[in-house]
Amino acid sequence: MEVWPGIEVSSIDGKSLRTLMLTAGKLVQRIREEFEEMPGLQVTVDEGVRFWALDTETCSHVLEHLYDAGFLVKTGDGRYHMRRGVRS
Repeated sequence: MEVWPGIEVSSIDGKSLRTLMLTAGKLVQRIREEFEEMPGLQVTVDEGVRFWALDTETCSHVLEHLYDAGFLVKTGDGRYHMRRGVRS
């Protein structure tokens, strides 16, 4: 079972898996809250890497997760911003 893109359950013991899932969830929530606190925020993956001090792969996964969930919109030039009318 894939718990985060590229991370399979079989590669991690149970305790570490639970920690990983909680950490990923907290990261997604933290970044979602950043967009809610700054409704005009628009970032590319590279800008998000610097802004949130993440590696490129993690930042890309989080932004794509929020995009897939319908929370973010992605523009043609690769910028992500909060979808209009979306609130938590």
